[in-house]
Amino acid sequence: DVGCGMAGTMAFLRILGEAEFPPREVELHGVELGEVSAGVAQHRLDRLWQGSIHDVIHLIPDGYYDAIVFADVLEHLVAPDVVLAAFLPKLATGGAVCISLPNLGFYFESVGALLSGTWAYSNDGVLDRTHLRWFSRKSFLSMARDLGLALEHTYDMAIEEAAVHRDPVLETLPPSHRVDIDVRQFCFRFRRSLDQAPPSPLPLAPLLPEP
Repeated sequence: DVGCGMAGTMAFLRILGEAEFPPREVELHGVELGEVSAGVAQHRLDRLWQGSIHDVIHLIPDGYYDAIVFADVLEHLVAPDVVLAAFLPKLATGGAVCISLPNLGFYFESVGALLSGTWAYSNDGVLDRTHLRWFSRKSFLSMARDLGLALEHTYDMAIEEAAVHRDPVLETLPPSHRVDIDVRQFCFRFRRSLDQAPPSPLPLAPLLPEP
């Protein structure tokens, strides 16, 4: 789990594995920049690297992981494509990359604000003040394809469609302009494309100054 925080997601995955019959043994690793969060995460993980991605990437084994998770992380990075490319060699054959990130086109937190002239950052959500990059579905999938990733599964975290359509401004927009306006979060699962050569390595530094 890259940017694992306090490793809550990994702790939940361990519970799921133990609940299977027979129980499934899982080995959970994480990378976390924050010292306080890392202090909690180290008790939930089998291995933790505390520090910046640039400082620890060379310590993480290649060809090892069945899955690598970026949960609400890539939007906080200066060069998310560079970081994602740097972690792909860490996947075992057939390994998956699981990614969640906010949708810039979510009407109630971004598009609506832009149309009303009240674009303002907040402490969370799509316009979180710590976000450095924003994506639509098409823009992120395009980036993933360029990195040799094939989309395997998508899950959209959306609000009730009826609530969106009650907005009078949206009633003036044609259907072609309402794509994903009710989706707050994208969740994707990718695997390395077998019919595409892996991309050339991208320099990890100096493109990644730490916040």
